[in-house]
Amino acid sequence: MSRDCCSWDRVICDEMMGHVIELDLGCSRLVGKIDSNSSLFRLSHLQRLDLSWNNFLNSHISPEFDVRVGPHNFKLLLQTLTQLRELGLTYVDIYSTIPLNFSSHFTTLGLKDTGLYGIIPDSIFHLPNLETLDLYSNYQLSGYFPKTKWNSSASLTYLNLNYVNVSDNLPESLGYLTSVHSLSLGNCNLRGPIPESISNLTRIESLYLDGNSLNEIIPSGMFSLPSLSYLSLGSS
Repeated sequence: MSRDCCSWDRVICDEMMGHVIELDLGCSRLVGKIDSNSSLFRLSHLQRLDLSWNNFLNSHISPEFDVRVGPHNFKLLLQTLTQLRELGLTYVDIYSTIPLNFSSHFTTLGLKDTGLYGIIPDSIFHLPNLETLDLYSNYQLSGYFPKTKWNSSASLTYLNLNYVNVSDNLPESLGYLTSVHSLSLGNCNLRGPIPESISNLTRIESLYLDGNSLNEIIPSGMFSLPSLSYLSLGSS
């Protein structure tokens, strides 16, 4: 791709080599499809990609970005753009399962309301550099929390699984998420007690557990979390 694109809005290039490393097309009112031969898949140095809040189903965009975000191309994107660290596809229709293996480089996965379905792979909770995981409102996703320490526990600051079918007890392993600031687990079909280990989340600012079938007993440590400013337990 020509270096001229480095002067385009929403494109950031590496100053030394001229490689495109960031592409921010979020909220661009793009419509159309993305084909697997698109130039997008040749941006091998891309580290940040945001296609959120666009509609890639109704008509073609342009030959340059004539791509189809669907099950095949979602997985192709992850396979070919191996330097990606941040991926934003919020409200983009993917209609795919979640691949078993993600690059360990990932720090951000914004996959809110993308039509994902199937089982959440355990590996997604063990990405060592992951800071943000947003799977909100993927109603056909289901899964379980790891019962042991998550590899992402030291880095994860934002986790949103609202309206994802976890159908599990809250595990003691949540207590390892000592860096988390926002934890959203509303309407996840959770049951059982709130673990005592939740009192270890000393940096948490907002905690959403509403719409579940949790026990009424609240661990005393929750009331002494120093940073907690918002707690939602409605219908739990």
